Amino acid sequence: ENASAKELAQTPLLLTILCLVYDRSQSLPPVRSTLYGKALDILLENWAAEKRLEQDPIYQGFHTDLEKSLLSEIAYQSFEADQLFFSEQEITEQVAEFLTNTLDAPKYLDGAAVLKAIEVQQGILVERATNAYSFSHLTLQEYLAAQYISSQWLIEEIANKYLTDERWREVFLFVAGLAGTRNHKLLLAMEQQTNDYAKEPKLKNLLEWAMNLSDSSLPSNQILASRAWLFYSVIPIAIARTSNIVSASVSAITRANVSARAIVNKRYINRASTRDIASAIDIVSAIDNAIDRASNSDSAIYRDSDSAIDRVRAIDRAIARAIYSTIDKDYKALSKKLEYLKEHMPTDESISSEWWRFADQLIETYLTFFQLDKELITFSREEAEALEKYLTATKLIIDCKNAAVRVSRKEWEAIESRLLTGKGPGEGSQGG
Repeated sequence: ENASAKELAQTPLLLTILCLVYDRSQSLPPVRSTLYGKALDILLENWAAEKRLEQDPIYQGFHTDLEKSLLSEIAYQSFEADQLFFSEQEITEQVAEFLTNTLDAPKYLDGAAVLKAIEVQQGILVERATNAYSFSHLTLQEYLAAQYISSQWLIEEIANKYLTDERWREVFLFVAGLAGTRNHKLLLAMEQQTNDYAKEPKLKNLLEWAMNLSDSSLPSNQILASRAWLFYSVIPIAIARTSNIVSASVSAITRANVSARAIVNKRYINRASTRDIASAIDIVSAIDNAIDRASNSDSAIYRDSDSAIDRVRAIDRAIARAIYSTIDKDYKALSKKLEYLKEHMPTDESISSEWWRFADQLIETYLTFFQLDKELITFSREEAEALEKYLTATKLIIDCKNAAVRVSRKEWEAIESRLLTGKGPGEGSQGG
C-alpha cells in the first residue's frame, strides 16, 4: 500500500527512521518526497541535537540547513558523474571547497572533521571499506540530488540530458514532489523535451493517426486514454512486422510497448457501445478462445507452431484494443471480416505456416480497417528508439504529476490534452 515506506524499511537504520516518522503523526505521508524529507530531518535534527549537547565546536557551528545544502550538492555532483563510491580524499576536498565558498560557514571547520561528524552522527555518508565512502542508501542520494536540482532550479538541464535515462527516473519523481507550486514548470520542461523525440517523421505521422482516430468529444483524460490504447494496439502489429525485417529494432519497440501499457494502466474510455461494436469484440474474443485451445494442445504440431500462435494471439488482442479506443466506424463490415477469419482460422492440428498466414491476414485486417499504412509501422532502429524515448518520457510526465504534492488542475488539463500528440502549447491537440 505504501511503496515508499516499504523501500525505506529495507535497512535497520532506515526502518528506525520510518518508525520515528510514524511515531510523530501516527501516519505515513502518501507523497514520496514528503516521507523522505521528514526522514532526513529526523536524521539531521533529532540525532544531531543529542550530539550538540557534547559542546563540540563542530556541532555548534555546522547547523542543519548548512549540512542539507552540503549533502545535496555532494549527492547531485556524484550522481551526475554516475559515482556511487568516492575516496575519503575526494569527499573531504568537496566538503572543504563547499565551506570555503559558503559565506556563513564557520571558519574553524575543516573538511575531514565535518565528514567524520556526518558519518558518526547520522550515518548518511558511511565508510563502506577502507577509504571508500558512499551514501548509506541510494534513495537518499537520489532524494538529496533532487533537493539540489530543485533549490538550484536545474529543471531544463536535467530534462534535456536525462529525461529517458532510467537511472534518473527516481530523481525526477523526487523533484516533482519538491517543486511545490512550480511543478507545472517541471512538467512543461519535460513535455518540451518529449516533443523533440516526436520530430522524427514516422513517429509524427503515427501521432497524427492516433489523434484522428480518437474521439475529440471526450474529456481530456479520456482522449489521452483513447490515444494510449491506440498506441498499445498498434505496437504489437509493428513488432510483428518488424521482427522479420530489422531485428535490432525489436527490443526498442518492445520496451516502447511496455511504456504504452503503463500509460494505458487504469485509464478507461466511457463511450457508448453499439451493437456492431459489441459484435466485433465478441468475435475477437471467440478467436482468442480458439487460440487458447490450440495453445493448450499437446500435439507436436503446436510445439512447432507456438511462436506463430503467440503472434496471432497478440494481433487478435491488438484488434480488440483498437476497437475499444477508436471513434465509431463501420464496425458491421469489420465484424463480417472477423467472422470470416474465425470460420477459417487454423485448428490445433494445423501446421506452422498456416498460423503464420493467419497472422498476416489479421494484420491486413487491422491495417485496412484502422486506415494505417504498413510502412508507417515498419521501424528502423533510429525510429524505434525515438518511439521508445517518446513513450517512456510521456509515462514519466504522468508519474511526476502523480508524485507531486500539488498540481494546478488548469495547468495539468492543458498538458494532458497535448500528451501523445507531439504538439506543444498553442499548437492545438484535439483529435477527431
